[in-house]
Amino acid sequence: MSGKTPKNITNQVLVDELNSLKNEMIIYKSPHEKYIITVFTDLTCPYCLKLHNENNELNNKGITVRYLAFPRKGPGSVVGKEMQSVWCNGFKTKALNGAFKNEPIAPIEKCNIDISKHYNLGLKFGITGTPAIVLEDGTLIAGYLSADKLAEVVASK
Repeated sequence: MSGKTPKNITNQVLVDELNSLKNEMIIYKSPHEKYIITVFTDLTCPYCLKLHNENNELNNKGITVRYLAFPRKGPGSVVGKEMQSVWCNGFKTKALNGAFKNEPIAPIEKCNIDISKHYNLGLKFGITGTPAIVLEDGTLIAGYLSADKLAEVVASK
């Protein structure tokens, strides 16, 4: 403890592990980045889609959005296999955009990315649903927030 108020540092230990997966993330980079959020997402989650549709607005607010896969039914599920193919696609952002629009996902069998690492890290953070948003300091936000509200929260940290 230091300062006037206690600070929960539980998830800060996991931030290094999170950042070690940077090369596996699907990233929507803000041209004038001030903040970075990491979103554990699932293609079948309606609130994940809603948040994904606000990426441009988040980017315009200086927030870079990074995605990790968190198929709620597990990495071995049908959606888990679809997400594996999205993350292994050579055009990741295009593949993720298409997947959220229910466009067919071409299966990709061989790739160096294993989304079970994303999923297991999400479990370490205590994630039970999606979207789950991790701020740079390790703070976990469970569930959807609008771009305006999310920008407010991120700026207050």
